[in-house]
Amino acid sequence: MEQKAQLEWYEQQLLMAKQKLLDSKKMSGKNTSPEMMLQMISNEVKKDRQMLNEVIGRELIEKSKRLQQDELILMEPAMSQNDLERISNEIKKLQREVSSLEEKAKKGNTQDDKLAIYKSQANTMSKKKEKTLEELTKSEQE
Repeated sequence: MEQKAQLEWYEQQLLMAKQKLLDSKKMSGKNTSPEMMLQMISNEVKKDRQMLNEVIGRELIEKSKRLQQDELILMEPAMSQNDLERISNEIKKLQREVSSLEEKAKKGNTQDDKLAIYKSQANTMSKKKEKTLEELTKSEQE
C-alpha cells in the first residue's frame, strides 16, 4: 500500500513535469525571449506561492482550532462509572417527567373536549335566542 501511494505520487510528479515541458516548448515555439520566459515563470511561481500560503494558512488555522479543542477535552477530568450512572439516572428521571407532563396535557385536552360540547350547545342556544328575539321584535312591529 505504501509503495502504491509512492507510485501514485511519482506519477503525479511526472505528469506535472511533462506539463511544464509542454508549456516551455509552447513558449519557445512562439519566439519568446528568455527574459519573457523568465518573467512568465516567476509570475507562475508567485501565483503558486500565494495559493500555497492561502491553503497552508487555512489548514494551519483549522488544525490549531482542532488542537485547542482536543486540549480542552484532555483537560476535563475523566468521567468515572459513578458519574455516568448519575447522568443516566438523571436522564431517566427527566424522561419520566416529560412523559408525565405529556399525559397531563392529554388529560387536559380531553377535559377541553368535554367542555367543547357544552360550549357548542351554548352557542346554538344563544343563536336560537337571538332568532326568537328577532321574531318577537318583528311581531311587535307588525
